[in-house]
Amino acid sequence: MSEKLYDAPVTGRDDTLSPQEVSDRLRIHDLLVTYASAVDDRDWDLLRSVFSKDAVLDYTVFGGPRGSLDDAVDWLSNALQRVAMTQHLITNVRIHLGTDTADVRSYVFNPLGTSEKVVLVGGLYRDRVERTADGWRIAERVAELTWSDRPVRTGKQD
Repeated sequence: MSEKLYDAPVTGRDDTLSPQEVSDRLRIHDLLVTYASAVDDRDWDLLRSVFSKDAVLDYTVFGGPRGSLDDAVDWLSNALQRVAMTQHLITNVRIHLGTDTADVRSYVFNPLGTSEKVVLVGGLYRDRVERTADGWRIAERVAELTWSDRPVRTGKQD
């Protein structure tokens, strides 16, 4: 996933998008929103549905794993047990669309609340998505921390 991909404008060569391109972009955007809603609702089955079966997810910046979907879901479900509420807001979605793949970069703003405090975290997701028989799915995700109003433990935690 190259940063250069995001320098290109969203529009096609002739400044129009085909119906297929519009549909693909909307479905990819919906995939990101479904991810955010699934995490906030702690709906682990729905969360699994947005990823390909062999997806590789990298949450090491937050002390999580770089590994399989199962590794990520286990880590998220355990880590979020200590957090009363989350609200993942996905914005500034940039999609570099191929025929059956796309590189996607999106910002995430995530307030995390416990009974004592709210922590504000900002970052981004770098995703490679693929068209599958079940629709668009995230095949690779790298989470990056951009800022936080409090220290965030980084690296793998025991």
